[in-house]
Amino acid sequence: MILLIIGRYLLYPILFKPKLNFEETYDFFKTKNCIYISYREAGHYESTKYREQNKPMVNDLFSVVVLYRVLAKELDNNTYKIFWVEIQSWLTPMVKNKVRFIEEQDIDIINEINDSLASKVVNIDDHCPACNNPINKTDTVCNDCGLTLK
Repeated sequence: MILLIIGRYLLYPILFKPKLNFEETYDFFKTKNCIYISYREAGHYESTKYREQNKPMVNDLFSVVVLYRVLAKELDNNTYKIFWVEIQSWLTPMVKNKVRFIEEQDIDIINEINDSLASKVVNIDDHCPACNNPINKTDTVCNDCGLTLK
């Protein structure tokens, strides 16, 4: 019994933790007209917030659930979106992983991501914005500090 508990709660999650399937993720993003940017495993607070709340406790005994936070960029309006991908892997070998995509609905979180990732455009007249070195309008790189100018 002790070996079963050790195997279930220590070894299985370490060795067989469900991984994000990029092919499936890309296919999902195609349907949403988005492109994949990055992902990370969700923290504890995020996991408790977004995991299915109404699933039977028996599922917890025979499966491992991992939640990933995936960042994508919408192609139409050039904004960023957050998706939560919940992957449930069963301890039995014949059952396929269950994958759920959840789009972030909290407007404050979405605005924060878009504000932090939005590119800042600086209009350049005749001086480099980094070192104040004089530049020509045709220069693509500052000769003094190496800043890329476009």
